[in-house]
Amino acid sequence: MDFVNQTAVSLFLFSCKVFNRVTDFYNYLYITNKPFRDVVWYITATYRTISFQHTEPYKYPWISKSWLTPNLTSITARYVLNEEYKTNFDEVFIYLFNTLYDSMNRQYKTFCNDTITNKSALFIMKLFTEDNDTCHIVSIHDAQIPSTIQKSAAKFLSIEYKHPEMETSIEIHMDKTWFYTGNVLFTPTFVLRALKYQSHQFYFDMNYTICIMDKDINMIEFGSHKYILLTETGFEIVEHEVVEIEESDSQMLWREQFELCGQFLNDIS
Repeated sequence: MDFVNQTAVSLFLFSCKVFNRVTDFYNYLYITNKPFRDVVWYITATYRTISFQHTEPYKYPWISKSWLTPNLTSITARYVLNEEYKTNFDEVFIYLFNTLYDSMNRQYKTFCNDTITNKSALFIMKLFTEDNDTCHIVSIHDAQIPSTIQKSAAKFLSIEYKHPEMETSIEIHMDKTWFYTGNVLFTPTFVLRALKYQSHQFYFDMNYTICIMDKDINMIEFGSHKYILLTETGFEIVEHEVVEIEESDSQMLWREQFELCGQFLNDIS
């Protein structure tokens, strides 16, 4: 028996060692080899397309605008996420960004404000920082690129999306590129966008709840009428008005039929 236990422990430790070696080699290749990064991205993008997930552009900097419109024919999603990207930037822009700030800021504001009057509009830009890191800049009203890009001290240990029509919550993953001072997170458009970029099925309307555990193990819960504004030292919860969309007669009929169907299935099960 001791021999079996020792063999099992040895195999487990050997497996862990092999896994760590493979992981380290993968990370080394990913960091140092651009063709390898390209292959990984295209494989990931293909999988996301097959599983009906959205994918951000591979090359950056890029800018995007997103907004919500009514979806009066769906039971599980009462809003449609509209999203447009502008990606035609080159290395010259990256090199000269600091000297062309005013010109680029005008282009950014023109792109974001063109044909967008929707109060749910969300503006995002992904770019390089002075430290050669990447970051997302997120705003909702006056779209502009900050003259100085500064990291926020905010950190979230977990983020969950909950809805009364869903039995289980969905974990929302956000890396460090989102945590910069001035960023606006978890508006309704931001939430639906985050859900579109993951693989789990979801129900979305304005009755959702975002549950966050911060770095101090505090639990924060809020709904569609609030969002988070990142600051240099942490974050603030800001209240805003949400325009709810009334159900059409056809949608109410579909919902009633769906509920009756659910009751019938429960009765016969």
